[in-house]
Amino acid sequence: MTQMASHTDIGHRANLEDTARAIQLRQAVPRKIDADILILADGAGGHQCGEVASTLGVDVVSSVLVAQLVTAPDEAVLRIGGGLTGVIEAAMDYANEVVVEKAAGANELSGMASTVVCIVIRDGVLYVAWAGDSRGYLYGDGRLRRITHDHSPVQRLIDLGLVNLAEAQSHPLSHVIDRYLGKPQGFVPEIGTYRILPGNVVLACSDGLTDVLSDDEIAAHIRFYQIGRCAFEELPVRLVEAALAAGTTDNVTVLCCEYEPAALLLAHPTEVTLTGAYPVALSETFRTMKEIDHAATT
Repeated sequence: MTQMASHTDIGHRANLEDTARAIQLRQAVPRKIDADILILADGAGGHQCGEVASTLGVDVVSSVLVAQLVTAPDEAVLRIGGGLTGVIEAAMDYANEVVVEKAAGANELSGMASTVVCIVIRDGVLYVAWAGDSRGYLYGDGRLRRITHDHSPVQRLIDLGLVNLAEAQSHPLSHVIDRYLGKPQGFVPEIGTYRILPGNVVLACSDGLTDVLSDDEIAAHIRFYQIGRCAFEELPVRLVEAALAAGTTDNVTVLCCEYEPAALLLAHPTEVTLTGAYPVALSETFRTMKEIDHAATT
């Protein structure tokens, strides 16, 4: 069975701007649902109330995805608008609209923003959507693959060969991002799809980890788990502790998932999912999301 684990540390910051959520959807009837969802958002540094933006982002994206997956009567519904990729993109777009609208409604929230990375695993396919510099990784066959690409001026300089990784860390624009939740115009999440195999490990993290640990160092911790040197639940803890020991000055959050296809799902009452929510209630939540979010964060 797929395993999930996460760990967060506030680091040397006065407040925690990271928000993360892991969801497993398992349903046998009226139709099979087998999906794993990882969502992580990091309130953008230098903006007001980044923690509000990151919480809104995770709440909206997760609620829209769960509502769509649970209440869609058949696969034809999910295919409308580009299939699951279209559903994920719509969830990200809606989250951006909510953050923009919330920021415009209160002076103290003006300019708030957040990165976001969302990973959905379904039927042996990994879907990833992101904006900003929170990252997603896929580990398999002894190799760590970065499945996101930072949306930042410094990343473009790296791509052009104008700075190396060491120079990028100390660059004056090292923490500037140009795609994020809360962008009033031109918000476009980037989306990718990958085949995922049993035993592959998926990781989502905030830049508090990647500011100080290289991809090779992250891979070494995953190998440490895979050779049986620590429990899966310890993997995100070890990574966060390694970032703190390496001197990160930011919040650090790590979400981990080890993928195993679900066995035959046992039948259980039609209206119940393992989220403990009812499809009709989820649908209503989706329809009234803006009102709920506004009330919850006022």
